[in-house]
Amino acid sequence: MERVISLENAMLAAFRPKRYDGPVLLLKASEPEAPPPRRGGYPQGFLEMLQATQAQPDNYWGGTATHLTVRPVTGTHGALMSGAALVGIAEAISQICVPSTAEDSPIMGSTP
Repeated sequence: MERVISLENAMLAAFRPKRYDGPVLLLKASEPEAPPPRRGGYPQGFLEMLQATQAQPDNYWGGTATHLTVRPVTGTHGALMSGAALVGIAEAISQICVPSTAEDSPIMGSTP
């Protein structure tokens, strides 16, 4: 497990996303993620980066995605794929991708 965590941390440190000029929907957890129970497996720098990212309204994606829409979803990042959070995700996607008219959506209303 330690090797997996080490490889994951190296991958995250090296990741440099390129600028994207298309529409992006960020489903942002409304609650910060609690620190992992086993702190020894994560470098302090990673934990600090995680907390700093969560504190930003756009999780730092605003500098990469020029047409960013942020929708809060109730819960922590780790809980977004289960339970009540799935309802919030479905509602956010429905509002942005299936509005009353295509022109109302920054994603669907964009013209080629």
